[in-house]
Formats: sequence, C-alpha cells, structure tokens
Amino acid sequence: QVPQTGSMFSLYFSPTPVRDYATALQTDAVLFGKFFHACLAKAVYLPPSAYETCFISTAHAGTAIDQACDRMSQAIRAL
Repeated sequence: QVPQTGSMFSLYFSPTPVRDYATALQTDAVLFGKFFHACLAKAVYLPPSAYETCFISTAHAGTAIDQACDRMSQAIRAL
C-alpha cells in the first residue's frame, strides 16, 4: 500500500488498509526492511523505518521521480 497526501507518502506491506498507528504496527516491517535495502542498493534513499514517511519536493525532477519509481518497482518484484 502507498497511502499519500500531497507530496507525502508511505509504503506499507499489509493485506489490510493502514489507517492509523495501530494498523501500521500490524504491517510487515521485516519485508519493508528487505525492500529498503533493495532500494538502497539501487541508489534510492528511503527512510529506514517502516513507520516513517517519504517526501517529494521541488528538488525532485520528473525524470528522477520516474527513475526512482522504476527502481522501487524492481525492488518489489525481486522480493
């Protein structure tokens, strides 16, 4: 799941919707850790905790965002 508000988003590995802290704690943090390290190996720098959020800013150009999304998709497929 990738809940998003504006330019802020999170990544959760869970079969049920994440709506609050309690449901966030029920997600697969171990799988997130594997995803994090796979992204890091592909030069995509995400927050290291499953309970942190990501931000996109005006410093991120469209090409860089597309490239990061492609690399994150590759990391998910590799899991």
